Amino acid sequence: MHIFQVNCFFNTLFIPFSALVLAFVTGCTYVPDTAAPESNLSADEGIDVAYQIESQGEGRVAGWGRGESMQPVFSDNTVLVIHPIAWEDLEKGMLVAYYGPAGDRVVHSLIRKRESRDYWMAKGINNMQADGGRVTKDNLIGVVYASIQTANPEE
Repeated sequence: MHIFQVNCFFNTLFIPFSALVLAFVTGCTYVPDTAAPESNLSADEGIDVAYQIESQGEGRVAGWGRGESMQPVFSDNTVLVIHPIAWEDLEKGMLVAYYGPAGDRVVHSLIRKRESRDYWMAKGINNMQADGGRVTKDNLIGVVYASIQTANPEE
């Protein structure tokens, strides 16, 4: 089973400016007070559903989301299914999985394409700034195809 560090985008316009400045200066991430989706699926049932979806498309991979930066969209109780996508089909706002600079799998939202250098900038929902790493043709894994919320984290 693959493990993804999960992050993506969040519209910060509704956060008081002083809170944004404080979070930016201290390097904190914003964790919204909105609850993540809830489910009655057990972790085993959730991963079974994800594996069924994974098996229906060539190159798909299922794995657990990790981290607070995706909340409230995803939580540690979420299983993601990633589907391969052609580089030229990527668009701003897509949630993609890619290998970060340390080789870890990251799921973030595409925020801007740098045509001159042939890479995408990505950012987590609750992150105040773009990722240090870039999404390139070589480190792209795919796009989030499905997410399955479970009642409890994988054990």
